[in-house]
Amino acid sequence: MTGKEITYTILDFLTRFNYTDDSRFDPDSINFLRDNARVQLIKQEFDKTKTVDPAWLQDLGFVLTTPVNFNDDTSIPYCECILSKVTLPGNIDLRSPNTNVDSSLKIISSCGTRQFYPYNLELLQYIPKEHTRNKFYYYVPVGNSIYLNKQMDKIRVIGVFEKPSDVNDIQTEYVMSGDLVVGTSYTVKKAQVVHNSLGYNVGQTFTAVNANYTGNGYVVPTSRTKAYTEDSPYPIQGDMARQLILDVLVKEFQIEETKITDIKNSSTDDEQERKKAITP
Repeated sequence: MTGKEITYTILDFLTRFNYTDDSRFDPDSINFLRDNARVQLIKQEFDKTKTVDPAWLQDLGFVLTTPVNFNDDTSIPYCECILSKVTLPGNIDLRSPNTNVDSSLKIISSCGTRQFYPYNLELLQYIPKEHTRNKFYYYVPVGNSIYLNKQMDKIRVIGVFEKPSDVNDIQTEYVMSGDLVVGTSYTVKKAQVVHNSLGYNVGQTFTAVNANYTGNGYVVPTSRTKAYTEDSPYPIQGDMARQLILDVLVKEFQIEETKITDIKNSSTDDEQERKKAITP
């Protein structure tokens, strides 16, 4: 389900309940309420299950880091503790009781061989170089900034973020013939392809002038990222999406829940199918 589908489902119900275009609520306002409701539902679900649903996750891909010292000012020469810093979109804080582990954020090295774990900033500089703990990889969140105890050129970040629109979509899958987007640049993989009567070898790029190509190869978008839009899949599972719609209508617009029967019935059916799918 896309963000647009959720928003316009809400607007459709508001229209049935005498919502008009003269109202102060427009799609942008509904998007704000929708995103806030998603945050609350995810927190409630995590509190009950202590698990992160894969549907909530978004991939930032590779993120460049900046080398800084402990004072975040490389002009201060006596601060020898060199860290790596990166600023991320705001994430939903999903911490289990009595633990400092934030399940909403996973930070790994660019090649995936190392994972960073949360640690206290005030203790980070007191780890002796010869201590075993100095071999571990730690991160310290300060607001939306992240400090790493290792010097890294770039990292990969996967998380549950407050505003889905803050995160670009990652596109690395092959694009099949018939699905090319005119004006988009593609890179050839595996073997030669022919597009618009011209041949392109592996590694070469072309800009699509129609939706098709032939040959034994495949193509991928030259740019790995594209801006998140309201037509992108909304990071939430289907049953929670319908509960989100209910929450916005009931809590924000005071529409009686009993009047929204088709959403409730659809949500119940989805949850039953979901439980069947995970039952051995």
